[in-house]
Amino acid sequence: MLETEFVREVEDLAHSEAFDEVLVRLEDSFIGKWKLAKTADEREKAHALVMALDAIRTEIASIATDKRFVAFNTRRSLRQVKT
Repeated sequence: MLETEFVREVEDLAHSEAFDEVLVRLEDSFIGKWKLAKTADEREKAHALVMALDAIRTEIASIATDKRFVAFNTRRSLRQVKT
């Protein structure tokens, strides 16, 4: 996969309401598991899952807002409008 194609797909994820809803539902599920955990190990695993979701959100936002790619996509879009 080309880097530009990858970035466009990540941008689509960043703006996808459905994908965001999936992440929210997963987070709610993991928080519920954390609240119901009976052992410290179960709480740590649930906490790790919540932190992993946060890392996914952060990485998607970082890629989607990287100024190099935003500038490239803006120039590309302007070229397409002119033709």
